[in-house]
Amino acid sequence: MLKPIVRLTQMSLSAAAICLALVSAEDAAASDPNILLVADPWCPYNCAATQDVTNNGILIDLIREAVPNITFDYKTAPWSRAIKMVLNGKAGGLVGAGRDEVPELIFPNKPMAYARHALFVRETDTWTYDGLGSLDNRRIGAISGYSYGYLKETYLDHNEHDNVQLVYGEKPFRQLLKLLETGRVDTIVAEERVLMYFLRNKPEISRPRNAGIAFKEEIYIGFYPNHPDAQKITKALDAYPLRSRGDALLGHYMN
Repeated sequence: MLKPIVRLTQMSLSAAAICLALVSAEDAAASDPNILLVADPWCPYNCAATQDVTNNGILIDLIREAVPNITFDYKTAPWSRAIKMVLNGKAGGLVGAGRDEVPELIFPNKPMAYARHALFVRETDTWTYDGLGSLDNRRIGAISGYSYGYLKETYLDHNEHDNVQLVYGEKPFRQLLKLLETGRVDTIVAEERVLMYFLRNKPEISRPRNAGIAFKEEIYIGFYPNHPDAQKITKALDAYPLRSRGDALLGHYMN
């Protein structure tokens, strides 16, 4: 008659041990002084996650300057995966996001930079962007999951199966430019500084022509809403001279 009691006691001790381990893990995460920032490479705003912290990108530099008492780690992942990591609390901040892109996150009031989403064509193509209606007869390449300001919700989402081809994966700009070069699309969407940075030191890739700006977008680092330091970080960013420092850092990366 004692065996069931012993078995129950052993089960209770095992359950208690599991609960204690979970609590300890939560306490460790809460007390971890490092905050993980994630994004896909989008240089000069956020670049490769190398040990050379002076070249991680403008937004990474800005947050490290504005909040020097917190250590920010940084890694790259495909954009859709990076979003899920922050929403699930596996990372603390999403770099280069728009407010409407992931509204669940906590953002500073002031934008950290301004993206200029442009339409690019082959150099010999004379087409010029003149509003959404001018896209109707174009075959467009874009990166899956990118918001492009309001271009995604106002046009790309409604035309994916007609004249829009999306690319996926960890090297989307190379894929986009290949589509354009081979004629599978005749127009690609890209942030102009990001594409120009990507083309640096790549003479083997044909340079596309900028056919016009479609949308301008405020970009931020958005934070996991349950992170204990989220509010403190956003207040520090709002108090920092983001615009002037961002302009200075842009010169560092683009020159």
